[in-house]
Amino acid sequence: MNPRIATLRTEIAELEEEIAATSHPRTRVRLETQLNALRSELAALLESSEGTQPAAPLPPQVDQSGQSGGNSGGTGNSFSGPTQIGDRIGPQVGALGSGRDTFVATQQTIQIYYGAQPPPTAGTLLSDYLSHFAAECNHLRLQRISGKRQKGGEQAAVPELRLQAVYTSLTTDGPPVVRCSTRTTVERAERFLQRLERVGRSPDDVQPERVITVAWNMPAEQGETGRPGGRPVRTLLGASELASLGLAATHELTLELQRPELAVEAIARNRRLVLLGEPGSGKSTVLRYLGYLLARRACGAERLPLVGWAADDTPIPVMIPLTQVAEQLANSPNSDQALWQTLGTILDGPQGLSAGLRDSLRDALRRGGVMLLCDGLDELSAEGGEHSPRTLVSQALQRLAKGTKTRVVVTSRVLPYQSAESWQLPEDEGWHLRTLAPLALGQVRAFAHAWFRALVATDPDLTVESAHQVASDMIAQIEARRLALE
Repeated sequence: MNPRIATLRTEIAELEEEIAATSHPRTRVRLETQLNALRSELAALLESSEGTQPAAPLPPQVDQSGQSGGNSGGTGNSFSGPTQIGDRIGPQVGALGSGRDTFVATQQTIQIYYGAQPPPTAGTLLSDYLSHFAAECNHLRLQRISGKRQKGGEQAAVPELRLQAVYTSLTTDGPPVVRCSTRTTVERAERFLQRLERVGRSPDDVQPERVITVAWNMPAEQGETGRPGGRPVRTLLGASELASLGLAATHELTLELQRPELAVEAIARNRRLVLLGEPGSGKSTVLRYLGYLLARRACGAERLPLVGWAADDTPIPVMIPLTQVAEQLANSPNSDQALWQTLGTILDGPQGLSAGLRDSLRDALRRGGVMLLCDGLDELSAEGGEHSPRTLVSQALQRLAKGTKTRVVVTSRVLPYQSAESWQLPEDEGWHLRTLAPLALGQVRAFAHAWFRALVATDPDLTVESAHQVASDMIAQIEARRLALE
């Protein structure tokens, strides 16, 4: 392979990270100009080296589904078109992936996993594992799952995109993140809310990181809140709502500026977490995105934005499709052994490339140097009640978490998880529960624009300007549909 291709992929990934982190329009335009130039150069090199034509874009009826990752406009926000993308994306973790970047595990990462006395092969084993892991998490192989089947030359090519390029932050039903808290008068609060409405910082206007909602109370009411310090408990929708209360202009209020909790923040805050979501809400997507960023950070990419995570908080991620644990139960009725065997197989990697990591796994788990990303508890059979695969695997995860300091997040659809207590992870053992929120229009906007920007590199007929227009037209259709339903 042309070495320039690997360099371009790295530079493109870094620019995508900078664009995702910036909120300044001029900076974004400048970075996107650079990004498009690099993508064009990469597309030309790939075409000349492989002799193939770039893939055409797919009309994006998208499902941000829970099995292998994906992205969409969220539950109830599917995009119109003859093709649906998602639900089954890419092979199982551990398979070889293309678009692989150069990864070198840092000394801190090696010590996190191995402790103070790592073996001579520690750096190589971890680097190989993290490289393949990140490539599989970030590389989306989108497959048609609906629409007319085509044969031969009629079969449409499917673009290969990076999750990092199209991921849109998902939020939970957890407590909001407090931006700041201040005391002010009703008059000043009204002026602030009017300015806020003009700027547009609601969930339907911007991505979750930039959302500002306002909670409030009056000093006289603080003793009634039941919270230390009288923390504001009323959500204020706007200046008109405040004016309708008929309060004197000089009355004092305590205002608290908030935004929704991001899913990656919820995982950072809770060492043991159950992440629920409706079908297509993005449960697996969150795990893949977080796993990718943790793997990159473990190899020295400190500048990667990971909201809610300290710079030195980088456990080694391990993705566990829980259906693989259930398959092991057929060979071993002992659920602890089935879980351990699955972990070892995943760590060994493709063709045993990183074989040897499992030898130090127990110590790494005890130290808390590993994060287990356990996907799809609801996909396990519930037949047999307390002896069902779903219950047995859940109990094995409980025992593993209880006996170590490792972090664990488990995903499941809402109704299957709630249908019986036998597989629910107990709150009294430190397990917390979060549910992914449906996508707001601000998230849909962000995803649509990111999706078509990413397609520019794969379609010679799609320019940055036309991609922006297609995304804008799609968003206008969604907004019109929402208005018609109200």
